[in-house]
Amino acid sequence: MIGDHLEGFGFLKNVAIDQHLLARNREFDLLEVIEKYPELLGIGIDEGTAIVVSGDTFEVVGNSKVAIYDEKSKDRKREKFYFLSAGDTFNLQTRTATPKIQKPENPPQTHELTILFPKNSSTTWVNRMNTFQKHAKLFEAAHEGVKITFVFLPSESYHSSLVKRMEEKQPMDLVFGAYDAELSHKGTFADLLPFYKSEGMTTDDIYKPLIDFATVNGKLTGIPMTPDPMVVFYHKGWFRVAGLPEPTDDWTWEQFFNTSILLKDANAVQGREIYGSAVPMELSLFETLAHSKGKSLLSPDGSTFSGYFDSPVIAEAVAGLVTGVDNSKAIKQTSSPYNDMLTELRTGNAGMGVSKALNYSFLLRAWDAENVGVVSVPRLTSSVRANSVSISTLSIAAASEQQPLAWKFMKDVILNPESGFQRDWAKQEMLTSKAAIQQWKLTEDAGMKVMYEELNYAVSPSMYRNPKLQMLNMTTVFKSLLTAHSPAAVQKRLTEAASSLDKRLAQIP
Repeated sequence: MIGDHLEGFGFLKNVAIDQHLLARNREFDLLEVIEKYPELLGIGIDEGTAIVVSGDTFEVVGNSKVAIYDEKSKDRKREKFYFLSAGDTFNLQTRTATPKIQKPENPPQTHELTILFPKNSSTTWVNRMNTFQKHAKLFEAAHEGVKITFVFLPSESYHSSLVKRMEEKQPMDLVFGAYDAELSHKGTFADLLPFYKSEGMTTDDIYKPLIDFATVNGKLTGIPMTPDPMVVFYHKGWFRVAGLPEPTDDWTWEQFFNTSILLKDANAVQGREIYGSAVPMELSLFETLAHSKGKSLLSPDGSTFSGYFDSPVIAEAVAGLVTGVDNSKAIKQTSSPYNDMLTELRTGNAGMGVSKALNYSFLLRAWDAENVGVVSVPRLTSSVRANSVSISTLSIAAASEQQPLAWKFMKDVILNPESGFQRDWAKQEMLTSKAAIQQWKLTEDAGMKVMYEELNYAVSPSMYRNPKLQMLNMTTVFKSLLTAHSPAAVQKRLTEAASSLDKRLAQIP
């Protein structure tokens, strides 16, 4: 922020000035300057706004806001900065503000924006909630008469709570949460493409595969957020001890299996069972394998498993994985790429693991940043790159009476690559805006660079094509494969599972 330009025109003394304040979401940029030079008064001026200085006093003119940053203010501990509006005055000597005295005959109309958000006590969701609330308050401050209300619904029953809220015709303007394929297909959310068109904007800034996920019948049902690709995390220290080179993005599953054995042998701990690696036997990994061979676990219309889930190509790929895991005796099988995998890695039970990007920040703290390596999921023979990526979305409710205001919030706060929201969101989540990724230099981190590259090869999870799949518990299917010790046995298990899943799917209303 400070750079090498410490003096501008020099019209005012002991003052630091920033511009384009709200238009570019730069409200927090001056904090860095004031913290380094606490004797300075910070003045942030938005576009279409100015201060007219006369002696020791200035008056705000224009149609937006001016922010005051004063390290010496008695309110500093409570508020890092505050806003002045047109007609307000400020004494540069005493550093006191005087609001414009006015008694409008007709007070400005309040426009309330209701944002629905999952209520979850996990660190990830609390951080998401705090970031949204912080920038909602800034949006309110910049737009007179706007009030943003958050309604938190239980995450474990979020879908049904949304449905109930719609049936009762309760307010809902913006909806954030894991992508809900069922509601998207039912027309619950407004098409965002007309809003884009009205602003002369396109969706090109967001990774195309993710836009495709959220598009139903040619309508964009939400802004893709928090993409979560599958990657392999590895502890560089384990590789150093084993004298092994770190893996590269062109490695194969055979190399993964062999590396697991060598890592286990070299990092053995007496009296403790450790593994060279950990692999989650679950849906997203199997989908990644299937798509890498040009296949899908489900029919194109999302209605049938038989002939797809158990196709010879997929059976061969799954058999290779199951056999490799079984034969190596160096690989721990987990049921999830999230908490179960994170436990194995950060406790030192395994030196590498197939996991999800969401675990990256936790491993940086558990292993120390210099020890965390990230690489793409291994390849099968004669395969293409593919990655089953889940997303969250921010959508405008089709029933909202505040759609223009909801879009303005979305455009100014969420889609603006230079916004403070993008900067704060990137501290905990992956972004979907390529311009924001470049703006905040996120790919300078080697691990993040790998994960962002994977978004170019994102494939849609099966449940996005058929929402009913969320009601199928497929854990037992994948567990049964662990006891299939031959390709023929794997094929038999997959065929039986496909038939059973088709019957269960047909029974779901």
